[in-house]
Amino acid sequence: MIVRVTASDNDVVSARDGVNDLAFDAAMGMATISGIGTGSPRFDTLYRQVLADYTESAKYLLYFMHLGVTSVKLQMETGAIKLVVPTSPGGMEPDMVSEQILKLARPIAACLLHVFSVGDKLLIADTELDMLEDGYDSLGIDFNITQLDYNTFKESENE
Repeated sequence: MIVRVTASDNDVVSARDGVNDLAFDAAMGMATISGIGTGSPRFDTLYRQVLADYTESAKYLLYFMHLGVTSVKLQMETGAIKLVVPTSPGGMEPDMVSEQILKLARPIAACLLHVFSVGDKLLIADTELDMLEDGYDSLGIDFNITQLDYNTFKESENE
């Protein structure tokens, strides 16, 4: 089955509507790192600048979604991820496949939006990571694994 996946305005409307919240969260993180009080005039200035950056970056959300879909496709092709799609009684519908892929692409697009908006203010060079208190561990992300699908490795699958 070949399914063409194309993001539309409907796929990014919630992100565009949430730009104020995204900008506020980013400004809060930046203020914490910089020691800026959240009730201060400096924070207000910071928030307004971050909001302007997010608003500008939100103009590229459809392209960020395209990059997200491309990333999902590459991960599927390499076997890094396996797509799970709910099926209807009539079988797998292309629209359902497309929607699942778009769901996977949204967080990638959100990351791109964040990096494009404030990445230049928050990025840490690899050489600076070991200077942080926790070093590389600072970039660690905890996963709460609630569902696992154990797959037995079969040699014939890798041939």
